[in-house]
Amino acid sequence: MKLDTGKAPIARGFARYFPRAIEGVALISQFGYEKYKEWGGWKKVEDAFNRYDDAHGRHDNALQRGETHCPESHKLHLAHRAWNALATLELYLIEEEAKRGEATLTQERKDQSWADAANADRVLDEIEWRQSKFNLLHRDALARQRGENIGGSPRRETIECTTDWATWATPNDAGGDAPVDATVVPGTEGVFTSCGRCKSDRECELRGYCLA
Repeated sequence: MKLDTGKAPIARGFARYFPRAIEGVALISQFGYEKYKEWGGWKKVEDAFNRYDDAHGRHDNALQRGETHCPESHKLHLAHRAWNALATLELYLIEEEAKRGEATLTQERKDQSWADAANADRVLDEIEWRQSKFNLLHRDALARQRGENIGGSPRRETIECTTDWATWATPNDAGGDAPVDATVVPGTEGVFTSCGRCKSDRECELRGYCLA
């Protein structure tokens, strides 16, 4: 069973409730077409909402004076007033619908912008990571050409960094499990030499062998 609670009963309600009034308003539309020779042109009128609101007021004033028919159209002032009321209502609803649509579009654009920015950050991070890795590997290759020991067995030399990944180690002679060839920097127990070139855990991660 289809539920239509809250939906507009156009056929059962409006059309059947007010058939004569609808015909009267339709006659005003016909008069407007004969006058301006264009169907739907009423929406194109400059400052349309205020003009139709003023027209509604004029026909209402005429009714207050006891005048029943418009001297120009010979149609009921009530019908003119109803037409202008419908016109202003339609224009108002069109404007509100446009505002909601623009608000939705604006939010969608914001969401897309945030998504694009996040994706751009990921791409930039990836580029930076690859560039850093390339720079380190290139530097290592040049060092190997000079005969330096890169990525081979540990060498006995001290390093300047105190990296987090290495602080677990203590010298073997102190009961720890640092590499045999590690040299402890005085005052920085726990820091040891692995490949002999890495200055930080970031470099070790990029090279891919110091932390393996």
